[in-house]
Amino acid sequence: AHICTVECCAKSCLEHNDFSCAWYSWEPKEGNLGNCYLFKDCQGYDDHEDYTTYRSRDSSTPWTGQSCSVPDAVSPSGAADEGGLGDCSTEEIKKLYEGGCPKTRCDKDSSPNKKVCDDEPPMSECVVKDCEVLCEEDTKCSHFAWELKSPTSQEGNCYIFHGCKPLNPHEDYTTYLRTSDLPTVELSWAASKRAALPLVAVTLLFSL
Repeated sequence: AHICTVECCAKSCLEHNDFSCAWYSWEPKEGNLGNCYLFKDCQGYDDHEDYTTYRSRDSSTPWTGQSCSVPDAVSPSGAADEGGLGDCSTEEIKKLYEGGCPKTRCDKDSSPNKKVCDDEPPMSECVVKDCEVLCEEDTKCSHFAWELKSPTSQEGNCYIFHGCKPLNPHEDYTTYLRTSDLPTVELSWAASKRAALPLVAVTLLFSL
């Protein structure tokens, strides 16, 4: 199933074209991301401890611990198949709140990178939100990739990347575009003064 937020799951139901989606079920997997299924109808419920089911356009009355039992369920398009990038590409990588690009990772040989969370000592694991923060704190970080290692604590490994070319299939990682825009590089005081010198010289020349 496609991994995304519950809000993304609701939006996928509203925008689904193959049939009129009336219900959706969502299961948390990695922080605020999880599996999503869409349903045309919901004639009966099956008990399912991991899923919560919602009626489309009405998320105020969820059915916790149940999922629809009809057979026409689908997961939203976009999940990365084995060996593929789903609806992602090197030019189109999704942010954390959009679900990222599952089963992918930026090429480590072509893209400068740093592993900032690791399940091997002396480093430690982190949750995907911490991975996002570590990228935000690096002024050159454009993408980050996270791998779930400890399902109980929802912690795992994290890489931050300076650029992402190319984006490759990877069984264990999900790749995300930096959430905020990259900071603008400002000229230093000395450089800005040097840039202004020609204008000052011309002004003085015309004043004589």
